[in-house]
Amino acid sequence: MNGKPMAGVQVLFKVKDCPLGASGVTNDQGEFELTTNNTNDGAVVGENHVAIREIPKEAIVSSGMSAEDMKAGKMIPKGASRDMEKETKKLGNSNGAVPAKYGDHEKSGLTRTVVRGEKNVFNFDLKP
Repeated sequence: MNGKPMAGVQVLFKVKDCPLGASGVTNDQGEFELTTNNTNDGAVVGENHVAIREIPKEAIVSSGMSAEDMKAGKMIPKGASRDMEKETKKLGNSNGAVPAKYGDHEKSGLTRTVVRGEKNVFNFDLKP
């Protein structure tokens, strides 16, 4: 946010009309790795619409992870990622540090193209 990394923020990638989505949580340096089906397997190839949002405490609890593990960027247990995404969407942002406009794939204005066989590295500089 404003050129500074944010820890413990959920990053979600979704290809339009594809049932699969990928998610990851930023570490203290703002870095993240995406998981679709298996830990760190990445995102679906193609143009992805991106959502970035804070993770409310209630969603962290439902994932079975501690807040410290989340902020350290540790991976969400397999199967918990989708549950946490649903819970996060239901609860909304926890304290408003990430503007709500970034929390929806279709309204965020953020897209990135994932290319098969390449190291896909994406940065996002969010503005209030």
